[in-house]
Amino acid sequence: MLKDDNPHIEKAFGILKLLSGDEEVRFMAEARQKAIMDYNARYDGGVRDGKAQGRMEERLVVAENALRKGMSPPDIAEITGLSLAEIEALAARFRREDS
Repeated sequence: MLKDDNPHIEKAFGILKLLSGDEEVRFMAEARQKAIMDYNARYDGGVRDGKAQGRMEERLVVAENALRKGMSPPDIAEITGLSLAEIEALAARFRREDS
């Protein structure tokens, strides 16, 4: 068996066996593991949200530049993947800023 070949694994197995017999220690270990998994899930979600926000900002910058160059909103929508309504709202904002 693997634990017989490695003294570190054998020691860890002994500690695990000892701890698993104590219900309070097992509960604390499970609570800690759940907290770690919850933290990792929140972190991973934050990273995904941040990347999505960055991509959206990038598309808005491209749309803004295209509007300033005089491209049509339907063409910009096709290139950026933004909706025509989003492009029109962006164009309206630029018209207000230029006034």
